[in-house]
Amino acid sequence: MCKDKWVKRIVSLAFVLMMVTGMIPFWSKKSEAAGTYTVTFDANGGEIASKDQQGIGGILNGKDYSHKYYVTTGAGSSISIPQITPWWNGYRFEGWSTSKSATTATYKSGQGNFRVNGNVTLYAVWRPYMEIVGDETAHLTRNIFIRVHEDGTPEYWSYGAKQGYSGYTENKAILDAFINNTGYSTSSAKSYLRGKTCGTFAAINTAMYAGGERQITTDRVINEVVTYYQLASGQIGRNLSSGESPKNIRTYLKGKGFKNVNWCYAKKRDTVYNDIVSMLNKNLPVIMSFDSRSSYGLDFYYLENHRLKKSMEDVNSHYFVVTGVYKDPNRPSDIWFETSSWGERLYISWIQYDTYRSQNIFYGDYINGYMTFSK
Repeated sequence: MCKDKWVKRIVSLAFVLMMVTGMIPFWSKKSEAAGTYTVTFDANGGEIASKDQQGIGGILNGKDYSHKYYVTTGAGSSISIPQITPWWNGYRFEGWSTSKSATTATYKSGQGNFRVNGNVTLYAVWRPYMEIVGDETAHLTRNIFIRVHEDGTPEYWSYGAKQGYSGYTENKAILDAFINNTGYSTSSAKSYLRGKTCGTFAAINTAMYAGGERQITTDRVINEVVTYYQLASGQIGRNLSSGESPKNIRTYLKGKGFKNVNWCYAKKRDTVYNDIVSMLNKNLPVIMSFDSRSSYGLDFYYLENHRLKKSMEDVNSHYFVVTGVYKDPNRPSDIWFETSSWGERLYISWIQYDTYRSQNIFYGDYINGYMTFSK
């Protein structure tokens, strides 16, 4: 009898091992009666439905497919993982895993021979994409752009010169150069320089980077602002309520020795995008601007823990420098421009910019455009 018990135990153990390894199907009395199992694909924070996958999401037969997708199959059968690509803004879809907290995918969409031995949930595996080099559509060769040593603090370097910094706008050499160019009084010049210099700083940031400068001091910035007001001409400070003009920026860049300097009106979406990518691939920054008299503006974001958070809301008028372009590989329409603005690395949505631009076409070639040039 004792020998028979050991034989039964060995046979039972072998049977369990065969079920676990998939050599024989695993089922319960309930599933045997039903004859089917359900594989649930959970977007795990993202969405199954997206603009690039019309028809996948929504309610079907009482189930919400916006965040989950279901496949029902026979007990013990094998299926191919559906060709589903969930979307989550700021994240790359890596694949699927049985663990909700997985950082590495075990299964890929479209993969075959997934054996179904019971009801199971596969969770989408996500990875932040905005810090992954492979998702940079285009970027300046040196990702740091210009690092400016600001405020006399050794460890603080800004991402380009900071517009409105008092060390620049109230410097006597800058004031004198501006006054000589415009004929303004000292008080009017100070008032203008404190709030209307985004175009000036976009221009000098671009010229310094394109000229090979990478780490500079505030004294170098001051000298270049003086140079800008000596070279630029035409509509600087045409009145206290107005800002810089593309004509002055173009004159300055030509004076610095750059060639084929053109201000392009942002009319066609694809042309604008392709021109910007082409410039960045040549390691040249792109000056862009927008303006309107509407009650709303564009939002600028900063990146924190792989997520975009608003830094500046409803900016109605501004010049900035594009230093990179990012595209979500899972949703081609989701494009972000990395910018140097106010001495910070910030991001704007290409979709929001393009929509804003298309609703404010009434200023000729002076705003809502971008600057191209060659060395």
